[in-house]
Amino acid sequence: MILLLLLLVITMIENSGSIETLECKSIFVYGTLRPDDNSGAPWTIEFKQDMVFKKCLFPNGILFYDSYPSVTIITKDNEQDLNKIYKDNQCRGIIGYCATFNKNEGFGEKLSSADAIEEYPSLYNRSLVTVYPIDEENNVIQGEDSIQCHIYHRQNCNRDIVLSDGDWLNRLKYGINVDYQCNYFN
Repeated sequence: MILLLLLLVITMIENSGSIETLECKSIFVYGTLRPDDNSGAPWTIEFKQDMVFKKCLFPNGILFYDSYPSVTIITKDNEQDLNKIYKDNQCRGIIGYCATFNKNEGFGEKLSSADAIEEYPSLYNRSLVTVYPIDEENNVIQGEDSIQCHIYHRQNCNRDIVLSDGDWLNRLKYGINVDYQCNYFN
């Protein structure tokens, strides 16, 4: 029995990175998986099913456009380069939503669906981050608890187009005019 449990834990760690990853039932969505995305991405509507959304800020990243919205997380390994981009562009973090599965079971399937959409692990990486609930003016709500979420990110994405306000819905002001309809399933 103990051996069986150990094998299960090892399998879970190999498939997800850590046991902590399995306990997290939320995904921070900032682009085409946002509930208010208006880019025409065909996967948005299905992804929203059975999810509850809370508007949040992820302060430790930069939103870039590289064919798709791409977040690069600021870490100790890259903070010198990214802090310069963050400061030079007056970045304010990433605006998105904490998407939490609203059923007791089935989050693994929802995460697998998101993995497929994000082409994890070949295109995007997935990590755990802390996000902060925000109000409609994008101010952090004082007194609300921070939330741990999965986030899809690309540390080596093209960094030519920076969305300094961190809001995918404002992409037109950066000259990004996309329509993803029909691209996903063809």
